[in-house]
Amino acid sequence: MLNFISAEWRRLALLNYAVPPELLEPLLAPGLTLDLWQKQAYVSLVAFEFVETKVLGVKWPGFTAFPEINLRFYVRHGDRRGVQFVKELVPSRWVAFLARALYNEPYQAYPMSVEVQPLPSHGAINIRHKVKDLLDLRVKGTGAWSLLM
Repeated sequence: MLNFISAEWRRLALLNYAVPPELLEPLLAPGLTLDLWQKQAYVSLVAFEFVETKVLGVKWPGFTAFPEINLRFYVRHGDRRGVQFVKELVPSRWVAFLARALYNEPYQAYPMSVEVQPLPSHGAINIRHKVKDLLDLRVKGTGAWSLLM
């Protein structure tokens, strides 16, 4: 089965913040509840680059690599876990339009850039995700990441 969209995520920054559940409850889509951890709700600011992007298996010129920054929180639908997006920013008006039209996702086009500066020690890098006049996110990291399940 052919996926509608496929891509890799690169240069990822994930920042999690605990917030009072009552701040997010008005934003919940019908049928969803907050997914709490130790009675606390969390929001995440996620910045990354889509690369090797394909739509219906095709790499469309000009749309194979672009940054995205999104703000999300964690939800449940019965026993199933998921995320609900508050806002998703991309630099392309076309990508934002298609995501809103096809998926009803809260995408908005905004001028954006990603810069990467390698550092000489232990494969470290500085990553900067910038959204003109809105956000300037700078993260220092290494290639030594682990995923805890």
